[in-house]
Amino acid sequence: MSASNARTASNPLTVLRVVWRLLFVILLGMSGVLLWRAFDTTSQPGSPDRLPVHQTVPDFRLLAHSGQAFGRIWVANFVFTRCPGVCPLLSSRMAQLQTRLEETDQPSIRLVSFSVDPEWDTPQRLSGYADRYSADASRWVFLTGELSVVQPLVRDGFQLAMMNAPPEGSHTSHGQPKRLEQIVHSDRFVLVDPEFRIRAYYRGDETAVVERVMRDIEILRHEYPPVR
Repeated sequence: MSASNARTASNPLTVLRVVWRLLFVILLGMSGVLLWRAFDTTSQPGSPDRLPVHQTVPDFRLLAHSGQAFGRIWVANFVFTRCPGVCPLLSSRMAQLQTRLEETDQPSIRLVSFSVDPEWDTPQRLSGYADRYSADASRWVFLTGELSVVQPLVRDGFQLAMMNAPPEGSHTSHGQPKRLEQIVHSDRFVLVDPEFRIRAYYRGDETAVVERVMRDIEILRHEYPPVR
């Protein structure tokens, strides 16, 4: 058999190997997508008329700058008043959400901002911060409290990142704040239903986050009709 004939005879095997390699790459890619979806913490759609149910937020006691309780459906985020990074953007997004809720006449929906720097963020400081974003105290509540309560609540209750544990000897004392780089927190917004079940996560820095939250609130309102 000539070399030319040998190459021709081997072509079907070569083609088969190429096909199998392509199938392997495709399957590997599909597996990667499935794993990404499984571990992605942003909102994932359920059925068109129902949101998925994540974990339940445990009961907690914290101080509100306004003293107001929050309503049946609520949206949470995590900020601190001295934050030089993403917090101004997150609070601006929450202010936009407040406006949209007012425009669509949804008084039963509450907004809740948790301070991740509670040793510095007193109710008085949070009140001043709220004024910067024209927060309506009857709708948008800012919460603070003991770090020993806030940090487990964020990490274990909301399943989100938070780090506010400075090295030994560098803790807040005599009213002096920690260094800002010692405070790390999530940029997520969280949609919570009346049973304290988390129904969706959102990236707070996304341009479309307000519309996404509004869409999902409308879905939840069908599960939990508003009480006027």
